[in-house]
Amino acid sequence: MESIHPVLRRAALVTNSPSLSLLSLSLAVSDIRNMSTTPTRVVNNDQKQYKTSSKTVPFMLKQRSSTAFISLTVALGIVTDLSGYGLIVPVVPFRLQSLGYSNVGAKTGWLVAAYAAGLIVSSPPIAYLGNRSKGRRIPLLIALGFMAGAVILFMETASFTAMIISRILQGISGTGIWTLGLSLITDSVPEERVGTVMGQVMIGFSLGSLIGPPVGGVLYARMGYRAPFIFALCLLFCDFLLRLLMIEKHVALEHVKSGYDIPGFEAPGYKVSGEPSLAGGIELGTTGPQEGEEEGEGKHPPPQPRSPWPALLDMVTQPRPVTNFLLTVLNGIILGGVLDTGMTLWLQHQYGLSSLGAGLVFIAAVVPSFFASPFAGWASDKYGAKWIAVIGLLMSIPAYSLLIIKGPLPLFIFFLVILGFSLSFFLTPTMQDLSVVVALTPGLPSTAAYGCFNMMYSIGAFVGPIIGGQLIGALEIRKGWIALCVLSSGLATAILPALVLFLGGDLQWRRKKPVERVRTGTC
Repeated sequence: MESIHPVLRRAALVTNSPSLSLLSLSLAVSDIRNMSTTPTRVVNNDQKQYKTSSKTVPFMLKQRSSTAFISLTVALGIVTDLSGYGLIVPVVPFRLQSLGYSNVGAKTGWLVAAYAAGLIVSSPPIAYLGNRSKGRRIPLLIALGFMAGAVILFMETASFTAMIISRILQGISGTGIWTLGLSLITDSVPEERVGTVMGQVMIGFSLGSLIGPPVGGVLYARMGYRAPFIFALCLLFCDFLLRLLMIEKHVALEHVKSGYDIPGFEAPGYKVSGEPSLAGGIELGTTGPQEGEEEGEGKHPPPQPRSPWPALLDMVTQPRPVTNFLLTVLNGIILGGVLDTGMTLWLQHQYGLSSLGAGLVFIAAVVPSFFASPFAGWASDKYGAKWIAVIGLLMSIPAYSLLIIKGPLPLFIFFLVILGFSLSFFLTPTMQDLSVVVALTPGLPSTAAYGCFNMMYSIGAFVGPIIGGQLIGALEIRKGWIALCVLSSGLATAILPALVLFLGGDLQWRRKKPVERVRTGTC
């Protein structure tokens, strides 16, 4: 008896009746077959262990699929893209001069425009391909590979045509990193936490903008022409490793559904129930009415699948996302025209600062976002994007005018800190609100929405330096700087009514319940 399978032995001991023994034997054989084909769950001293013959659990699945690790990976990608762009900005004029090129200013402008052009033209196809791809990890790895190739090409070539090509390739890869990365965030966290996580990810935007020009200038001055490019390649290598280690939520969910327990696991559409379930306490959907939902309301059939093209048409014709995109264009114009182009020349003219000194002053506009972006994301999740963005825009209108005041450099830096806070307060809520637009528009892929976001920002970043350069060139630095600040205040004032009326949903005295907003299927 000791050599008999435990299930068969138990069946034999149940009864001495031949008919019941036969029935017990049949049930025992069925149990054995099920044990050989399905995962088993063993509980020992309240520690749950997961065993399966059909799946191998990846090493450190909990950590590699966690929201914190995925957010870190996306944030590092943004740091890599922006710092890679900013690292070579102070190097380009000196490189062109050393190669014997004339009209260096115009050629530098073309190189900046080539990067923005790559961002703009690649946004629609990358959004389409990203939607066709099941996961984000492989496309993101390909984008990093393109960026590494673009950096190496620019570092080694002496041909201006090849430099233009490398900058276009860098713009294309930047589109992939931004569009697919932001889509990965919406694929990884519940809708009610998108703003908080987006705020944390946008620290990467601040850090990338912060370290780019100053680090590039110092490395070039101390270690030579190739040093900034090698630093950018090191960041790319670190980002590539994190992408390889990252496990997307849809992969982790397969193990969760099979019985593997991941404490604290979260994903869109899943919630942790009060009682542990076979899937580690994770349940898909709900069985009863939700908070704020009357009995019987949950019986509506789910929306039918739609093609992404009608959904995209809905998005670009609704006032809520259109207002979001207009605000994104304004962000690009301000950061590209006022800060990147005009402020450097103004600081040199007014305070005699070099490009490195101007880069250090720029830190004053970036550092506030380390605190303001996470707070704005949290507040957008809790109170909605509308009023957080309105507060930021209202703060920015006088902040531009304060930058005109002639005074000591510390006073200018203080005004710049105010502007930095205001920019964070309406940049982060726009990204959170866009995730809500995706959720409310049936059939709309997140890659399409964030592809449009990236394209709108790129258009602003492309137009901003042109406007800033033309104004300063036509009016001289002092008057041109005043014109830039007044123009920024005017644009912010012009978009404010649309922001109040449409961003975060139509303006209403009484807020709709969340379930009602989802059921409407409109923005």
